[in-house]
Order: sequence, then structure tokens, then C-alpha cells
Amino acid sequence: MLEGNKIEYTLRENARAKNMRLMVCCEGALTVVAPRWLGIGNIENFIFKKAAWILRKKREMENMRKESLFFQKTEKDYVEHKEDARKLVESKLKELNEVYHFEYNKICIRNQQTRWGSCSSKKNLNFNFRIVFLPEHMVNYLIVHELCHLKEMNHSRRFWKLVSLAVPDCKKVSRELKSM
Repeated sequence: MLEGNKIEYTLRENARAKNMRLMVCCEGALTVVAPRWLGIGNIENFIFKKAAWILRKKREMENMRKESLFFQKTEKDYVEHKEDARKLVESKLKELNEVYHFEYNKICIRNQQTRWGSCSSKKNLNFNFRIVFLPEHMVNYLIVHELCHLKEMNHSRRFWKLVSLAVPDCKKVSRELKSM
């Protein structure tokens, strides 16, 4: 219970995690990512300390979901916008990859619930169809972010340095995207 609200969460233990992290996805579901060695008491204390942030994010997501097609997850919306998303991604990839000249294999447009994009070890790039609803600077950031994972499959300093070659304010755009 947080401030009189029953909050359910999913705990994802991660052997590589060094710190705890909270995520509130577009449906308002809370996920806690924590190192495997951390006890449940520490995890719940962390959640209580972050109660105001969690509740604010859940309200924001709820309001956005009500107001916008952006968060709808119907198959009809996906089918309707999938090809527009593919055309956008393909043209932006061609333009933005001029900086890097990275090779990639397939481009997939998906109806993902919690991710904007991903890059597989097989050099396949995946993007959420909702990318078509984002402002151009966020689209550019997402494309470059996944492109750079072709070279650096992590979020190290080298990765962020690569991203900043094409998107100098990448950290700012990343925070902006996460606050949506």
C-alpha cells in the first residue's frame, strides 16, 4: 500500500544489476529490477521511498492512455500503422546510418508493450509501431540508439559516445522519452 493505494509490482531479479530500478509502463504496471543478492525488505523500502514518484508516474500514464491513440494496443491500430512505421524507420535508418555505416539485417515493426526498440545479436533491429506518433527528435534518437547497439551491445560510455555523434543531446532526449 502506497498512500492508501494498493500497488502491485513485478520483481525482476538481475544478476548483472548493481542498483535497483523502477519502471512504470504505459499501462501503469510497476516493475522493479533489482540485484539478485538484495533482500525483499530492502526492495520494499526502496519502493516506499519512491512512493510519490511511482504514484505520479502511474497517474501520468493513466491520463496519457486515456487521451491518446499512442498507448492503445489494439491489433487494428498496429495493422493500420505498421507500414507507416516501417517506411519512417527505413528512411531514417538510411539517413542516420550515414554517420556510422553499420550493417544490419532485418527491420521488424512490432506491437511491443514496454519497449521502443531493440537490437538482437543477429543484427536485427526491432521498433515499436508507435514510433510514428513521436516527434522527429525522439524518432532520430531511437533509431540511432538501436543502430549503436550494433557496435556496443550495452549502455557503456563507449555506447553513449557513439550515440552522441548523431544525437548530441541524447541523454536529454532519453530522459524526455522515459518521462512519457
